[in-house]
Amino acid sequence: MIKSFGPTRKAAICRELTKTYEEVVRGELAELLSWSESKEMLGEFTIVIAPFDPSEHVISDQEVVETVARYEAAGITRKEAISLTAKELRISKRKVFDIMVEQK
Repeated sequence: MIKSFGPTRKAAICRELTKTYEEVVRGELAELLSWSESKEMLGEFTIVIAPFDPSEHVISDQEVVETVARYEAAGITRKEAISLTAKELRISKRKVFDIMVEQK
């Protein structure tokens, strides 16, 4: 999950929700991983992941340029590379295009 959502994504691990000894632990995914490795994990678990918050993820212009360059190095046209970069980084194609124009 850390690979997919990042180590700072908020989440909760809920154990035995319908039982007498129910337990809920909240924190960032990296913290919850450390917590789970220090415990013997028995019982039924539910993991709740917080939704994506775009304000928490700041994408640098350099990251955009590197991502477009990676696609172009793979033989993809600049237009398609911009489109794929926008999808991958979850930003608008127009923003990717503007960053690439500034870099020239």
